[in-house]
Amino acid sequence: RFSKQLSNISALRSALTRYRFHAGVYPATLHELLKKKGEVPKAVVPKPPVPQGSGVQIEFPAEFDDFAGSGSDDPFIKTIPEDLYAGQAFGYAVVGDNYELTYTMDLSGLEKRSIKWS
Repeated sequence: RFSKQLSNISALRSALTRYRFHAGVYPATLHELLKKKGEVPKAVVPKPPVPQGSGVQIEFPAEFDDFAGSGSDDPFIKTIPEDLYAGQAFGYAVVGDNYELTYTMDLSGLEKRSIKWS
């Protein structure tokens, strides 16, 4: 159960990172991660200015805009996992430009403790 909990946390964190990379902000709720990439407005990131006459050209491959190789028909995550120890949804909140993901872990038979990760 411990390994599965870590796997669930890792999947959520990865989906949150892909969402932010795509949209420029973290989702308001974890359920927004179920949306397909094409359903979420893409962030407009200004390109840095290149000095005129410098002869510098910067080109990024098309895959650069498609972080983690997921297409527009793919959701950021297929299902929202539950906190296995708490038996309920993971706690989640956007805090400024970051997020807090709250979950429970059973550490070597010690008392269950709630942990915030941001």
